Amino acid sequence: MRFKVFASTLLVFAFLVGCDSNLVFEKYAPINGSWLFEEPVSFTVDINQPDDIYALYVNVRNTNDYEWSNLWVKLTTIAPDSSVHNESYNLTLAEPNGQWLGKSWGGTITHEKLVQANFKFAKPGTYQFILHHDMRMNQVKGITHAGIRLEKMEFNSSPEPAR
Repeated sequence: MRFKVFASTLLVFAFLVGCDSNLVFEKYAPINGSWLFEEPVSFTVDINQPDDIYALYVNVRNTNDYEWSNLWVKLTTIAPDSSVHNESYNLTLAEPNGQWLGKSWGGTITHEKLVQANFKFAKPGTYQFILHHDMRMNQVKGITHAGIRLEKMEFNSSPEPAR
C-alpha cells in the first residue's frame, strides 16, 4: 500500500514538473562519441502561429572528455519558402577555471543556451533547423547530444537565462 501511494505521488510530481505549456519543440540528437563537422543534426518544426513571440535555445550535452570551455556552432534555418538563414554562436560551456556551467548528472553535463529571444517567424509552415559544430577541427570529442528547444514567450516576459 505504501508503495502505491509513493508511486502515485511520484508520478503526479513528475507530471507537474515536466509540464511546460510554452514549450513548442525540444529534441536532442545523439552524437556517436565525437561530432564530425560533416555530420550535422537536423530538426523539423511545424510553426502554426508565426505571430507569437519565441525564444530559441541550442542544447548540448558533453562529458569531461570535451577539452574546451566553449563550443562554436552554426545554426541554419530553412523556412517554408526555402529561404536560408545562417547564424554562428559561441556557446560558453565552462568557467575559466574549468568548472562546467550546465547541469551535471551521471558524468554528462547538459547546457541549454539561449541564442535568440523575442523573435517571430515570417510565416506558418515547416521550418528545418540544421545544427553543426563550427570548431577549427573536423572532429570534436566529448559531445554526446546536440539539439534545440523552441518555446513561446509570454507578452512582456524574458526567457529563462542560459544554463
